Amino acid sequence: MVINAGLRYDALFPNTEVTDIEAYSRAPMYDRITRTRTMPTIEGSAITSVSHRIGVSHPMTANSVIRYFYGRLTQFPNFAHLFNNSAASYLSSYSTSAGSGSDNDLNENGVVDPAEYWNAFDSTWEQLHGIDLPPEETISFEAGVDWQFINNYVASLTTYYKSSSNQVDRGWVRWHDPPTGSDFTARDYRALGLRDTRGFEVSLIRRFSMMFAFNLALNLQWAEESSSGINDGVAFPDSLFVTNGHYWTTFDVDPNTGAEIPVSLREQALREGKDPDHYIVLYGAQANTDIRKRNLEVEVPERTRSFWTDQGGHHAAEGIELVPGQRDLSFYDGEDRQYWEGLNSQPGYPGTGEGNVLVLASQQWFGRSRLQGKDRRTFGSLAFLFATPPE
Repeated sequence: MVINAGLRYDALFPNTEVTDIEAYSRAPMYDRITRTRTMPTIEGSAITSVSHRIGVSHPMTANSVIRYFYGRLTQFPNFAHLFNNSAASYLSSYSTSAGSGSDNDLNENGVVDPAEYWNAFDSTWEQLHGIDLPPEETISFEAGVDWQFINNYVASLTTYYKSSSNQVDRGWVRWHDPPTGSDFTARDYRALGLRDTRGFEVSLIRRFSMMFAFNLALNLQWAEESSSGINDGVAFPDSLFVTNGHYWTTFDVDPNTGAEIPVSLREQALREGKDPDHYIVLYGAQANTDIRKRNLEVEVPERTRSFWTDQGGHHAAEGIELVPGQRDLSFYDGEDRQYWEGLNSQPGYPGTGEGNVLVLASQQWFGRSRLQGKDRRTFGSLAFLFATPPE
């Protein structure tokens, strides 16, 4: 009897910051390519995994062997899934060349400055990177028999089963905007995919001798796929977030660089001849109303698969009023405190203090379906090796 066993540990430490898409994607403060340059960032998550496998081969006769294999195999998401953001413009006349005539000379100095590159790009986000993606995982089992019926010729029969989970798929990330009451949507990567594969393989192998070898195989396979997990997250800012200056909708222009500079809601109201707190009160009240309205749906499980989560959002020590007059302090922790301290200390950032960006997550499960519309797939392969000269 021969036993082969293995244990493997893998780790990926990004050691970099990534854009905070779950909290701010499609928010008006960062809804253009040029504005995303100042989008808050968070530390990229570390990914670790432990894989194990064992194989057993046991002779039955002098010319036949029965074998077994079991393993847990993992694969990390690729870098595009972890870091890349892509956007698309639907302006037919738009040129993607930096500084092209498609961009706006905001400071009117006769040239398109670097800070103005792509400022006319109507950035409908096509695909955003994933947050906290775990390793893709496959549990594999197989059993087989090998029979050497003639010198150098081996007939083999194998049955196998593979169950894959945490496969990277596309989900949704949204920003709920208080003034409009709309959810602005983009796509991101999430660990949602499930796949089961099972089948049989019959093969005829000629081991290398007399200058050639071959492997002829026929595979009968059944495959199903599904999707399960948190596929949707909606970020809800509250009145504290609005009051403390983390929300704005208008911009000034730096006369020297052409860069856009946030204009606070208070300053916007003053310029329009309104009470300084006009927009703060208006948007803050609407923000809290929308959160409480959605919370009524969350409290009735049969009406929704959604729930409030402390993942992906940011929270204030003052808590959040899901119910009027009742502050929920359970979402806040030390990471939130560090986050707001770091954000508020950035040069030129207009906000102060803390706020709440509460994420409403939605759970999905889709029933199993045939892979590519087929319940069974049959395929064969032939590998041929010829070597010369013989010595």
